[in-house]
Amino acid sequence: MAVPKALQAKLGTRLKRSLNTDSLLIANQLKWRIVNEMRARISEVASEGGTNDLRLIAEEFRRQLHKAVDQDEVDDVQTGISVTIDSILGRENGTEIDPATGMEEPVFDPSNMKKALEFAKIVAGTATRVDRYHPAYMAQLTVKPRTKGDDERALRLLLRWCEENGVEPFLQSFPSKKIAARFADDLQNMEPNLSPVTLNKYINRLSRYWQWLEKREEVPLDVWRGLALAIPQVAHDEKERPFTTEEMVKLLSGDASQAM
Repeated sequence: MAVPKALQAKLGTRLKRSLNTDSLLIANQLKWRIVNEMRARISEVASEGGTNDLRLIAEEFRRQLHKAVDQDEVDDVQTGISVTIDSILGRENGTEIDPATGMEEPVFDPSNMKKALEFAKIVAGTATRVDRYHPAYMAQLTVKPRTKGDDERALRLLLRWCEENGVEPFLQSFPSKKIAARFADDLQNMEPNLSPVTLNKYINRLSRYWQWLEKREEVPLDVWRGLALAIPQVAHDEKERPFTTEEMVKLLSGDASQAM
């Protein structure tokens, strides 16, 4: 079984296991248990490695589901997904009664529940991390390093805002301008020492990223287009008034050198 690239340093490029039989019939019966054991091992290492590895595993499962040619292959992949989710959830912390069904349900660590839910959404194709395509976007930019820095800072601000406001950091969380406008409204409070001009640069860089995504049909529209913080008007000095007649007389009749 092929190992996702992110885990190859720990597991090698492929996992192999002998079935110890010359019979094709027996081999076909034994292989699914072995396959699921291998997937469980991959998911275990992914869980140890952190959330990024789990996302890669989820994306790999999603690809396998799309490549499946019959129901047996679909069932096999679904079993692997279930094994992985069980591994992510870990041990039960107890049980509770579901108020909707009245049935007893297991309780797991909340952080593991969150990881498992994100994993399932990625597999289902309903959750794409905001930063999923950002490296590819950055790689094709032909702008100054300072502008690239603005791109990175803008994305970090967006991810931070999502974390602080309970918004899932997925592209699907921004189907329209509504959530994007909330982010823009909060920017000045998030970074009170930055000017609206600078913060508008960040919004503009997010807009460019979303335009890139829109062209690749990863998002339906650029939700940042037209959003900007108001820039306070700088008061100009009062316009100089003309001299009065009396002031002109004093000026011209006063002592002054010929050069003046």
